[in-house]
Amino acid sequence: MSIENVSLSALVAAIRACADESRTLKRQLRQPWTEPMADAQRALARCRRRATRLLILRAWLRGRFHLASPPRDGWSPTMTWDRERHHRLVAETVAKDFVYEVAS
Repeated sequence: MSIENVSLSALVAAIRACADESRTLKRQLRQPWTEPMADAQRALARCRRRATRLLILRAWLRGRFHLASPPRDGWSPTMTWDRERHHRLVAETVAKDFVYEVAS
């Protein structure tokens, strides 16, 4: 799998869809709560994590980094964080969902 074979249009569409979902969930959570909202809160957290991963890939394709500091999820102060390695691993993982097939 080569990261150069990423379908940019599919990636941008996924980022837009994730942003729309995030706005919808935020709008729902801003209303007065008349029922338990734990499921909506979890969905928003998943959506935000997904958006971060997509934006890491988008930044990586541009030769940039999306995160300046380690993500809070799974982070411990005793750990060392290699920004370039983290971005490369996430970008390679996420890119698998957006690879277009090259005709042989």
